[in-house]
Amino acid sequence: MLCHDCEQLFSSNFEQYGISLLRRSKNIVKGNKNIIVYNYQHDRFYLYCLSIFWRMAQSKLDEFKNVLFPPRVSDIIRNCLLMNTLAINERMDINEIMRINIIKIYDPFSEKRTYYIQNILCPCHTDYTNNEYKISFLAEGLFYTLRLDLNKNNFEKNKNKGLPLGKALKIKKYDYREITELHYSIDCALDKTRKYPFI
Repeated sequence: MLCHDCEQLFSSNFEQYGISLLRRSKNIVKGNKNIIVYNYQHDRFYLYCLSIFWRMAQSKLDEFKNVLFPPRVSDIIRNCLLMNTLAINERMDINEIMRINIIKIYDPFSEKRTYYIQNILCPCHTDYTNNEYKISFLAEGLFYTLRLDLNKNNFEKNKNKGLPLGKALKIKKYDYREITELHYSIDCALDKTRKYPFI
């Protein structure tokens, strides 16, 4: 998606940390309603997630063709990633206009279906209005959502939304049927596993 130097930079600054955080069992405590991830650093993890969305927007692949940011916003994201900072300027951080959330998707009625869901990569879902951009995708059972709010009156309200600022990341668990964007896509994928078990 990017040049070799940028890929290396993103890998060392964001990917290695983000993937390690979410996959190391010693970081994770699983509950009935939540998953708690320890060794969590808000700014670093936020930039890891942001780098995924930005790379999707830069990609020429068909599955990402609807992932778009306004040109000025794309430049702001790029600068934040290259400078490894949330600061847009002295007065504002990028998480004041962009909220990122993560939830865990599962099937509370079937461990087998939950296992299959962990292996589904769902295409991006996008929803754009005049003042808000919403982009989401499913990977490894985690549903990532980015909301870009261009309404200046909402900047202050957004400060405490999105990823938590503490030292632990609490990820709520949801029945996939509760998520409108995913319900149909996951049902189709699960139907294929029944018809073609070798897939």
